Amino acid sequence: MATRTVYAAEYSSTLEIKESLISGSEIGDGVFAKTVFSSGDTIMTSLGAATPTITGHKAVEVHSDDSKYTTILVDRFDSAVTKYFVPTNEFRYLNHSTTPNVKVLNNKKLYATADIEVGDELLLDYDDIGYYN
Repeated sequence: MATRTVYAAEYSSTLEIKESLISGSEIGDGVFAKTVFSSGDTIMTSLGAATPTITGHKAVEVHSDDSKYTTILVDRFDSAVTKYFVPTNEFRYLNHSTTPNVKVLNNKKLYATADIEVGDELLLDYDDIGYYN
């Protein structure tokens, strides 16, 4: 049986979790800036403890409370192999947008792709998460 992943406020001095401002949706929570970030600034240096991780072609066993936070990464050299994980920090609450203001680099670092003001919601294009190696 899968265990529930515990959320840790790893970046509470610069980010906060509150109800998303994405209109017309029932998204739930989102990640908001508590400080100004300039384009190119690093926002997170970790996507949280990747727990649980399942590699290969197996069905993902994730606690039902965590299922909406599951991130899927593809092996750069073998697209049939995937890795699934549930982030434990603020990364889990980033919402998708086709006009994102943040991007993930090497699945380890989140950085601003535009200037972000205090109170702005951080938005990520999920298609840019990509590969794990």
